[in-house]
Amino acid sequence: MSYLNIQKHPQRCKQIVNTKEFAADLKNRNLPAYAFYIPNIKNDGHDTGVAYADKWYRRTFKSFIENTELTERTLLVSTFDESKDDKTLHIYTSLYGPMIKPGTYAERYNLVSLLKLVEENWDLGHLGSNDEGAPLIKNIWK
Repeated sequence: MSYLNIQKHPQRCKQIVNTKEFAADLKNRNLPAYAFYIPNIKNDGHDTGVAYADKWYRRTFKSFIENTELTERTLLVSTFDESKDDKTLHIYTSLYGPMIKPGTYAERYNLVSLLKLVEENWDLGHLGSNDEGAPLIKNIWK
């Protein structure tokens, strides 16, 4: 865990679980209200490529996506921080859930836009990481 505000906070550290615990929670339908899942450098495609990452992603999240009881009130956000073209830095991000209007959105967003979406959804206010001025992901809700 790279974040010092988590490393130095025992209560926050207790909330960090490994992939086996996540898989068990998924199987037992005991997912938290919010989860942030970061694959290792092999599974995220950084050193292995998109095809490898796609196989890992499908294997890891297929049972979740196919379980309509679990996905009924869940938003799954998948984003990749590697772009095919380092000059434009366009990355793939998808939002999956029954509350999302299907489609492709051409607006330009950034990683802080995802933070802003979470802040708005849970009425958290702004956390101060340039989020206030970030473009809000909008017109996606059914």
